[in-house]
Amino acid sequence: MKLASFRNHDGETRIGLKMGDRLADLTAAFQKYLVEEGGVPPQSARETASTRMPTSMLALIQREEEGQADLKDVGAYLDKA
Repeated sequence: MKLASFRNHDGETRIGLKMGDRLADLTAAFQKYLVEEGGVPPQSARETASTRMPTSMLALIQREEEGQADLKDVGAYLDKA
């Protein structure tokens, strides 16, 4: 699993997960995962994803085991897609 920081088209720094030749925005992917796999309503999923899958690599690292678990969940979800 390779992570990368990037800037989106709005110039915001994001964290991406490299999947082959693709780079998936982790916050957006985690939001979709929460809706599709967790049954979380879209608005709640957006708020939860921005807290649990931050856009800063340092903030993700600081989430320690919980962040690693969320990262594994979204990685497995993206592997199926």
